[in-house]
Amino acid sequence: MFIYFDLGNVVLNFSHELMCRQVCAVTGTDVAKVRDLLFTQKLKERAEAGQCTRDEFYAALCEGLCAEPEAADIERAINDTFQHSGIRSLEFT
Repeated sequence: MFIYFDLGNVVLNFSHELMCRQVCAVTGTDVAKVRDLLFTQKLKERAEAGQCTRDEFYAALCEGLCAEPEAADIERAINDTFQHSGIRSLEFT
């Protein structure tokens, strides 16, 4: 049996806006620039589709934002945007 969960805003709440603000905080850039790079230029989509490695994503982000934050800070800024949606338990019959 295979069980598939759609985590983003179903099981866990997720905010792209929060993610962009957190990336801004560690890169010193503005939200519009981060949003453009991640979503308009589809860097986030390419990373999620496995079209670039973690190192390639980090390099493209640094180049696109003209910044060189610690990779761990970027990873934390992007990943610390999930919050529990309030679902307490799932029961399967």
